[in-house]
Amino acid sequence: MVRTAPPVSEGPMRIDSKLCVLALAAAGWMACGGPETFSIELATVDNCNNLVDLVPPGHRVKLTVSGPGMAPIVVEADGASGGLEIPDIPAGKDRVVAVEVREPNGDLYARGESAAFEVKEDGTEAVRVVLYRTNYFSRVVGPDGKCSAMRQARAGHAAAPLSDHRVLIAGGYTGLRDDGQTPDGILDSVEIFDARAGTFQLGPRLPEPRAFARAVGLGDGRVLVVGGVREEGGSLLPQKNAFLYDGKTWKTISASVARRGHTATLVPTTGHVVVVGGVDENDEIVSTVEIFDPETETFSELELGESGASLARAFHGAVEFRGSTVAVVGGIDGEGRVTGLVSQLQWDNLQKTYVLSRSFQLATPVMHPATMVLGSAAGPRLIVAGGARSYSAEPGKPGAGSPSDETPLVQHMDAMSGTGQGSSELHAGTAVMEACGVALDSSRGLVLGGWRRNVGPLGIGDLVRLAAGTVSISQAGESAGRMMALKHLTCTPLGQNGVLVTGGFDENHNVSNVALLYFVKAETGRAN
Repeated sequence: MVRTAPPVSEGPMRIDSKLCVLALAAAGWMACGGPETFSIELATVDNCNNLVDLVPPGHRVKLTVSGPGMAPIVVEADGASGGLEIPDIPAGKDRVVAVEVREPNGDLYARGESAAFEVKEDGTEAVRVVLYRTNYFSRVVGPDGKCSAMRQARAGHAAAPLSDHRVLIAGGYTGLRDDGQTPDGILDSVEIFDARAGTFQLGPRLPEPRAFARAVGLGDGRVLVVGGVREEGGSLLPQKNAFLYDGKTWKTISASVARRGHTATLVPTTGHVVVVGGVDENDEIVSTVEIFDPETETFSELELGESGASLARAFHGAVEFRGSTVAVVGGIDGEGRVTGLVSQLQWDNLQKTYVLSRSFQLATPVMHPATMVLGSAAGPRLIVAGGARSYSAEPGKPGAGSPSDETPLVQHMDAMSGTGQGSSELHAGTAVMEACGVALDSSRGLVLGGWRRNVGPLGIGDLVRLAAGTVSISQAGESAGRMMALKHLTCTPLGQNGVLVTGGFDENHNVSNVALLYFVKAETGRAN
């Protein structure tokens, strides 16, 4: 049975009957399912982000219900139809409703997913789905329809995915000291974000406060937090210990070297985390590479001999490609000089260890770059965006200094050989360093946030596209939904080609608790 709901002024509608109703003029879908009844509330008005009519007439709506022990139920309707019929949904746990709204040409216009729910024999409570516009930096919408944000304002924090819709956020700092530069208020607090529910829940605290640590999701619900700084005797000192989250508690794991300004990269083929470079407690550049084994939950030092000296880096980039190789990109070397060296650590399955397989030079050496790899496994393309071209180190302390001379260049090349080097510029030619680099899929990625000396945080929000071997740059986000200016933010990939942006130091000199979601706009005929 199909009925059209009468229009209402705002808010999702809800009915308690076996009717399947799509209320387009209002702000909600109503749907029945299961042996008894429940309603699906689809919020098509986003008061948090000032968006209305997220299901415009002429657009197609696709609703998919899936879960264990059931075949997915898929129904579609035209946005102007006013309603559609949804078959009964079998009783069971962990059901999820996913909704896509597509433009007349097939491009993805909006999307959303419900939190997991149970369909019971005697019915269930309403299921809510919030729609997010694509190509729009939206503030997270909470269960009450209002904007949701982190419970604690933080910058210089770490974040990593727990699943395709949950993210762990840990540590960071809350402000600056009187000098206006040194981070203060180092945190041990942890939050867990659920994209489907739009909530931030407190998690178990870190064993110690940390800022500028690196967090890596291990793909099995665990997260490793490596390095970073804490306050000791008035100074911010790099730390050795790592912390492993198992979904409930934290475990402290001993590492060999204290470090900040390092990288930690997951290698999918082995499950290892490769930790490279950084600055130690004496402001020296770290050359020791450590490998975390998730099976034994231990670190080991990688023996590379004299060739390992090339991996004495700090403030570099690192990115995995082809499932078994980590490219270590730029940074400063052991003498405190900005380098363009790209070194590849590759898993050798015969030797059961990592080896330095190749190296090449960037055309423009940079530190603090945003990095990603686009393209296929057969033809991976390394993208190196922005960064600082100069660095002034203190005498005898190569790890203590100031970067400058930022660049707007987006360098790109064959990730394996370094051949075919080319360059573009970020949108509007904006020079930046310490931006986030996030690959969304094999042909698209984002460069987000960052800062420039004597300017402060920047609202960089650029979409990098690789098509037929050509790299192009465009501004991401529509005029009312552009990226915010943030420094020391985190950008975490989510499922469905999305990214979560959290926290950072904003243009008003405040540490922020902001949380933004961005989903790329799928091209016609392309799944998102």
